[in-house]
Amino acid sequence: MFLRDYRINGRKSIDDVEARWKYHLKPFFGGMRALDVTSEQLARYVDKRQQEQAANATINRELAALKRIRRAKHRVDCERETSLEIIGPVGASGSKLWA
Repeated sequence: MFLRDYRINGRKSIDDVEARWKYHLKPFFGGMRALDVTSEQLARYVDKRQQEQAANATINRELAALKRIRRAKHRVDCERETSLEIIGPVGASGSKLWA
């Protein structure tokens, strides 16, 4: 979803973000819903990446990409709720962002 947003908006950093997702973020956070990521899990991720000798700037960029994913997911959920309010109550979707 967020990668599609990068493509649609013509962002030059799409290759970089795809690599961060594929090689680092997805293996660690891939089974989680975006909104379920806790500060403890983020701290574990930072610790893991530091043990892998990743530079702090690199880790910060990866966390920024994760933040964009969460924001995109939140935006989509809000749009769904707004459009479905007319039809009736909205149930818990339970869908995973990182399929």
